Amino acid sequence: MEPHSMFLGHLGAIKSLKDSLPKDAQSSYINLLIVRGWEKHFPAESSCPPVVYLDLWPVFPQPFIILVAPESCYQVIQGTPQPRHPILKWGLTPVTDGKDLISMSSENLDTYKLWRSRLRPGLSLRGLLSDITPILEEVEIFVHSLKALAGHNGQWGQIFPVYDKTMSLTYDVIARVTLDLRLREQTKGRSDFMRAFYKLTPLAKFNSLKNQLIRLTPQYRRTVAANSKVLRDTILRGVEKRLASSPNTRKTTVIDLALDDLFSSSRDSRKLPIDKEFLDTLVSQTKFIFFAGGDVVGLALAWVLYEIVKYPAVMAELRAEHNEVFGTDPAVVGEALRKQPYKVNELRYTKAVVKEALRLHSSSSTLRQGSPSFNIVIDGITFPTSGCVMQTSAGSIHRREDIFPRPTEFLPERFLVQEDHPLHPPKNAYRPFEMGNMRCIGDELALVEMSLAILYVVRELDFQFDWDGWDELRGRTGRPGMVFGERGYQCGSDVGRIKDGLPTRVRVRNETGGAA
Repeated sequence: MEPHSMFLGHLGAIKSLKDSLPKDAQSSYINLLIVRGWEKHFPAESSCPPVVYLDLWPVFPQPFIILVAPESCYQVIQGTPQPRHPILKWGLTPVTDGKDLISMSSENLDTYKLWRSRLRPGLSLRGLLSDITPILEEVEIFVHSLKALAGHNGQWGQIFPVYDKTMSLTYDVIARVTLDLRLREQTKGRSDFMRAFYKLTPLAKFNSLKNQLIRLTPQYRRTVAANSKVLRDTILRGVEKRLASSPNTRKTTVIDLALDDLFSSSRDSRKLPIDKEFLDTLVSQTKFIFFAGGDVVGLALAWVLYEIVKYPAVMAELRAEHNEVFGTDPAVVGEALRKQPYKVNELRYTKAVVKEALRLHSSSSTLRQGSPSFNIVIDGITFPTSGCVMQTSAGSIHRREDIFPRPTEFLPERFLVQEDHPLHPPKNAYRPFEMGNMRCIGDELALVEMSLAILYVVRELDFQFDWDGWDELRGRTGRPGMVFGERGYQCGSDVGRIKDGLPTRVRVRNETGGAA
């Protein structure tokens, strides 16, 4: 990529791109800016290249290869799957102790496959719909908490950050699905478990000299030890509860089904003691599910709301589908789904809306290890990977005009049209959960949870996003930060959060579809 410095590599170019964004904007936008400005950065090319080599020394000792085309991603992730880079395990260790699925996949594929097979049933669509009640209960609490913030007599209520609400919902759902645990984040606020969790997650960082030194400090070690103990004790109590349950009260939680797999027989054959290594790994995997699924899904749900409010026609189509599938009375939805949980599969347009929001606001990325024996070959050109970190960039691919026509428009129809339609996503191009044999294990939970949340809230509530009112409450003046002309953008590090938590007002709708 140009410009490139003999002494600072691409750091100057990256800084220039970063400076074009608001100071708090997430760095993942940089990849998108490179793709959008490919003519400037690759003047000798006739089209946007499928890979981008970045020299980030001394920040990172290895060059990065950013994969910005479906074919380059396919070759690395699906065609000849390359191992996950070991820096992922290093980064995750403070949270998961390095015994999670991602860490396993970079070291021992057989162990990875075994544990994926143990965890997947509880997160599969079949497993989730076999007992949909826990998810429905948390979604119903979500709706009630939003309605409590509405104004009286059909008026708009106070401003609040809806992102905080979607996050609480997500963690309550994960706790129910994995451990049959009621965290009650939505009703009682931050629990001891989540306080400990949030003290550990900022420590999950890439391997660098600075972070290596931090890990040597007594403060780091105390923080990890104390908060890991809180998480472990809570998870083990959940495991013990599931072990002690009678056959008639067994559930389809992730923990229950993993224990069933361990004992490999009928549900009444669980016996203690359990191998310590199994328990340690089960605790690690549970923490990983919270880490990998919580922030990502909570953020994605906020983005879904952000997009559908911008497009009244989409909102109207959503409500029409919900009325067609469940009737016009929102009060009967829960009962209908408890009796016929597979009716959620009839929400085709709702699912397409969620998918389109994930296209525009994808957080998905994976790091793979380059090697002398593996090259990316596209149109006769060989791209060596030896000594490099390869990173997929779904967000860049999803907004490429040559791959997704009208890429900045919100068009759920992309996921409803026939494969030969120009709007239909090309093969291997849509990758919000990545693809291949290491695809995100919680993808179906994410889609079910978001679809149900949208089903419940859009028929009962109207939404309005009010950044001007939020600025006034905060005493902020001056020109607001924007990304691509919008106040709503992703900020922060890692998964990040939506700007200001998406300042929102809600009002209750009446039976005819207007304000109550």
